[in-house]
Amino acid sequence: MDNIVLIGFMGSGKTGVGRELSKLLSIPFYDMDDMLEQEAGMPIPEIFRLEGEEGFRKRESGLLTRLAQEKQKNASASVYSTGGGIVTRKENLPLLKKLGTVVFFKVNPGTALERVGDGTSRPMLAGSGREKRVRELMLLRTPMYLACADIVLAMDGYSKEENALRTKIVLQEHGCL
Repeated sequence: MDNIVLIGFMGSGKTGVGRELSKLLSIPFYDMDDMLEQEAGMPIPEIFRLEGEEGFRKRESGLLTRLAQEKQKNASASVYSTGGGIVTRKENLPLLKKLGTVVFFKVNPGTALERVGDGTSRPMLAGSGREKRVRELMLLRTPMYLACADIVLAMDGYSKEENALRTKIVLQEHGCL
């Protein structure tokens, strides 16, 4: 079994569904945002405040590069949840594919907004005009998600447990498990 790499917009379920999926498959789960916070010794909003989006994206690309390189040494599979903007750097797309089977969790803007709540922990949604910002970011990022996805799954209207089971079934149907 290959690694499973979850991509998609914030609020698409990458972390919640990813944790459930890792339980279903009895393999480890890693959240790249959590890993970045640990490495930096500060929360993501603080990284954005001190280093800007470019500094954060540089850290994110560095972590992805290391994970893709470590895959060569580690034969056991894991589930990886990525940050929503990881696809915005072109050099990350082949690295995502190198890391494992890439699954795009697709949601509509309303679902994303509902799931992220007030968005205070989401630097890309800071300030007013959150709905407009979500729509703009989705419009920009969706072609990038599609460009590197091996599998696309609509995640609207289901619980995280249901989505984890749906993901497992689709991975089995595609011969990934």
